[in-house]
Amino acid sequence: MKFCEALLSEGFMIKTRYMKRIKYSILGVVLTFNLSVFAQVDSMKVMELMTDRWKQYETKTTIGLIDSNYEAIKKELINKESDADSMALELNDLFFIKFLSRHLTRQGEFNETDKPICNKIPELDLKAPLLLFAVNSKPLSLVTKDYFFLKHLLAGEEFARAAGGGKANTSMLNSFNELYYQDLYNVYETGSEGLKQTYLSQIAFIFRFYGYTEGLEPILPAIKAMQSSDNKDKVLQLFDNYDHLRAGKPAPDFKLPDDRGNIYTLADFKGKVLVIDVWATWCTWCVTKMPKYLEVYNKYKGNSDITFITISIDKFREYSHWKYSLPHYNMMELINLIGSEEKTDFIEKYNITGAPRYMVIDKQGNIVNVYTPGPGGLEFEETFIKALE
Repeated sequence: MKFCEALLSEGFMIKTRYMKRIKYSILGVVLTFNLSVFAQVDSMKVMELMTDRWKQYETKTTIGLIDSNYEAIKKELINKESDADSMALELNDLFFIKFLSRHLTRQGEFNETDKPICNKIPELDLKAPLLLFAVNSKPLSLVTKDYFFLKHLLAGEEFARAAGGGKANTSMLNSFNELYYQDLYNVYETGSEGLKQTYLSQIAFIFRFYGYTEGLEPILPAIKAMQSSDNKDKVLQLFDNYDHLRAGKPAPDFKLPDDRGNIYTLADFKGKVLVIDVWATWCTWCVTKMPKYLEVYNKYKGNSDITFITISIDKFREYSHWKYSLPHYNMMELINLIGSEEKTDFIEKYNITGAPRYMVIDKQGNIVNVYTPGPGGLEFEETFIKALE
């Protein structure tokens, strides 16, 4: 009995726990499939059965076992005797990509012995309806990112660079590199309309954690040319809302009190490169990172061209708690300000959506980077050292 016929037979019990959170693109994947050959099959069930065939490789395994599973399934399906078989064969390719990427990420390196198997990954058609369906599913969520990662590795890129850099929080030690933006360009130049709509969430992610980066500018025309959608409008609004925080723009002024009641404005620091740690006493990661920030301060405190300050975003009712936490965290040598949203517009002006956040402003009061990678990584010091030149 053929592979799909057996698994989709009346007696087969579908394991739905893997599929409960399948998400569709803004345009509606179902509509796309109504225009394709896959309208003839139950695409959800085929996805479920393929998930079931691959689920054993979710935990730590070997690249050889992943390859053998891929080849075994392909051998069963190679004749493409039905639309369901054809769809399963294509999904098998995508699961292969997903699990190879997952294994190598867990391994943390790419070895010569990995290349022969990784060379088996097929070229993806970014306009394919099935790819759009897969990208918006839980088992194969954004499998395109896994594909780009593997292709970069095969092209000889270093492991960390191939992944694009960056982390999903404001404590990142590295910003995204050009490969990440190259992948975005690829999607917006050659991808289907549905894939572009799906990737709008990636654009919004960059704004939230990295601001209006230089790498976003070339993508803007392609986004403007997309079909209308609520998400498109929201992303275009982000381009507007974050434009004033781009590198080279005048830093928004502020008027903030320190722990002794003295009021500071941005103008008070003119002529100095300003290195700012935006934090809060309730933010565990902020407190964890503070010693690293203080290490950098101690390294450069003799340089009269640099001023290190902290700005707390604690609620004003926590003023006393904030004030008396400063000596506890060995911060008394710094200039420590508080930018409570009840009393100031600092949070609004700088689009503070989380902490910690690190910012560098040059001697003229212009933005160098208000989403600077945090202390502990090379980019932190490189950012303000470059501003001294």
